Amino acid sequence: MRETRRDVLRNASALVAALTGAGTAAAQQSPPAYDDGTVYTGGDRVTYDGSVWEASWWTQGTPPSTDAAVWERIDADDGGGDDSGDGSYPAWDASVAYSGGDRVTHDGSVWEAAWWTKGTEPAADATVWALVESDDGSDGDENGAPTAVVGVTPSAPTPGETVTFSGADSSDPDGDALDYEWTIDGDTVTGVEHTRSFEYAGEYAVSLTVTDGSGASDSATTTVSVSEGDGSSPGWDEHPVMAYEFQGAAPADKLTHVIQTFGSVSADGSVSAPWDAGGIDGVTTLLSIGGWKNSQGFPELASDRESRETFASECVALLRDRDLDGIDIDWEFPGPYGPDGLTSYPDDEENFAALIEECRRQFDAAAAEDDTEYYLTAALNHAESHLSGLPHDRLADALDYAKMMTYDMHSPVWVDETNHNSPLYATSGADSDDSIHNTLTYMREQGWPAEKLVMGLAFYGREFTGVESTANDGLLQPFGGSGGATGFADIDQQFGGHTRYWDDEAKVPYKFDGSSLLSYDDEESVAVKADYADERGHPIMYWASGHDPNETLIDAVNDALGK
Repeated sequence: MRETRRDVLRNASALVAALTGAGTAAAQQSPPAYDDGTVYTGGDRVTYDGSVWEASWWTQGTPPSTDAAVWERIDADDGGGDDSGDGSYPAWDASVAYSGGDRVTHDGSVWEAAWWTKGTEPAADATVWALVESDDGSDGDENGAPTAVVGVTPSAPTPGETVTFSGADSSDPDGDALDYEWTIDGDTVTGVEHTRSFEYAGEYAVSLTVTDGSGASDSATTTVSVSEGDGSSPGWDEHPVMAYEFQGAAPADKLTHVIQTFGSVSADGSVSAPWDAGGIDGVTTLLSIGGWKNSQGFPELASDRESRETFASECVALLRDRDLDGIDIDWEFPGPYGPDGLTSYPDDEENFAALIEECRRQFDAAAAEDDTEYYLTAALNHAESHLSGLPHDRLADALDYAKMMTYDMHSPVWVDETNHNSPLYATSGADSDDSIHNTLTYMREQGWPAEKLVMGLAFYGREFTGVESTANDGLLQPFGGSGGATGFADIDQQFGGHTRYWDDEAKVPYKFDGSSLLSYDDEESVAVKADYADERGHPIMYWASGHDPNETLIDAVNDALGK
């Protein structure tokens, strides 16, 4: 088994204790017999003349006795510390230094130190302490199973193109090193990463099994679609980049998909579209139906089979009449998560899937009649609480894309401390661990292939007002109110007096002037996110075109993708 971080720290702490002579509590193992030729440092224990003795400082050649000040008699020799698990270990003392292997009792439980420590209270979130026996007598050192995650780059290869398979996003809750075993089109290989190419077009099964040091394992599977890449399906033969067209025309020549906004829906399934919605030459064009303030009607129609059929039928009519390539369902959100006044039912998530499946059925039938392809996509929230109730297997099968709204993660409207609007990774010490990486990882764990999970970018910022402290340059601090949203193009003018900071952990910037903090994205952060998406095979979309009229951010995205 490979050495883990805990092994490294344990070994390092033992070395530190030996070099510094730091006093430690004795380990629970039986101490060795005293040896005149051995050097002992403070905290070392030995057995001698029927008793256990502890050295107070450095010594060599002085036998333990009550007359030798360097030695302190601990107890009669009963074979060393207690391995019985009956709780007869010393109580934890904040003033005592403990070495790896030392055991103590605290709050009714037995804990074991993993490496040198002093003053750190034994607790589940204190990595230096491992729970040996809890107050109910159970073994607290249970191994957690790892999670396997398959990454495929590029997500839609052509015959002969090199494909990289990566298990780097796999994880283990105990921090153990993992072993990786792949089965790729029937061939078994090992290692965290593997590359190969496929000579012919077709569907190829890929599975990954990860195993931790205790033998616990997990598997993940995906299918790689290898195609000739003849350009008949826009967005699949190159990295898809999409924009929601809102408050300004989308730069169609720099995109693979434009999502026009917004159609509306009624409870009986009838649909209406903006007068100017329609196909755009040279780009895949979809109409989004719904939105945050426009989702009333979805809960009612989705709960009724006839209304679902009506909705799908009217969407097909729009596809044909407006020369559209697809429909985007933007029900915000199935379940009790929408704006005030939006109806919700206990079966919203199942009804949502039934609505998507009915649209898929009618879209495919119409596409066969029209000798074309009609796309079906949906916008999904970033939060696991919103996603956990969805029937992911049904949705992943029916949708062409799930557009993940990986922004508004920490809106001033519903959080208690300043934080990032759309962090790539979570910031340590924050109240929330919401991040783009965590959302996409969660969805992969539910069985979604990377090429269907669209990373959402925010081309706007959100302001926290009345920030109560300048500590940490204003980040993760309590605040008084919300200043609203500001499009990227207006940020320099409105926040020119603020200082820009970069959170290298979250990979995003923010601006702060001592009382006002703006969380936003700029050219640097969207390029980092584009690189992330490119490496893992995720398409990209952004909200919204009107926030980037100078096309600064979309240019940064495309530059990062090599377009």
